[in-house]
Amino acid sequence: MADHPNAPKAQSDAKPFTPTGLNAPLWQQATPEQQRLLQRIAMQRERLKARSAAAAQARVLRRNAAQVRADAPLVERITTFARLHPVALGVAAAAAVAVGPRKLMRLGSVAMPWVLRLLQQQRR
Repeated sequence: MADHPNAPKAQSDAKPFTPTGLNAPLWQQATPEQQRLLQRIAMQRERLKARSAAAAQARVLRRNAAQVRADAPLVERITTFARLHPVALGVAAAAAVAVGPRKLMRLGSVAMPWVLRLLQQQRR
């Protein structure tokens, strides 16, 4: 179990663990095995908190993007385009409403194979 990636490090390698929050009173009464478990839980919470902060930072950076990245996924490109060009999005929505759902479906069924072929050629 010592080789396991989540196994606690030796006392000489790691800084001494000081419990905080709800774990502080439990730490006083815990056996050494329970203390190791509480330490692993605290380390997991720290990793999850850091991961959440990194994801939030990435979301903020994507939201503040001034242009669409060429290698971005299609959904991200569409949302960035819509955020940067709200008037164009409004015009497209108005045209879709004016044309009607039947003609949109017909147009989509004709245009979709062309779009898919173009996307496949771009990937090559």
